[in-house]
Amino acid sequence: LDPSEIGEPYMEVELEKGDVLYFPRGWIHHAETGDEISTHITISTYQKHTYSELLKLALPIAMRELEQSNEEHRRGLPLSVF
Repeated sequence: LDPSEIGEPYMEVELEKGDVLYFPRGWIHHAETGDEISTHITISTYQKHTYSELLKLALPIAMRELEQSNEEHRRGLPLSVF
């Protein structure tokens, strides 16, 4: 993202060796190093925890169970539907 689109920083922090900083989902962050070599690792642990992702998993399962348990749902659609 272009810095002009983000706006002013909410906070600035300086981390020491071994520190960990947590950002809630959706927070934009920008890391810079000082004079020393540094490693910046971003680990996302909250991906695909949305209602959309839940429905992508649950609906196919529900449809398979419905098809198996109810013959009516396995029949062809009437031509008038199209």
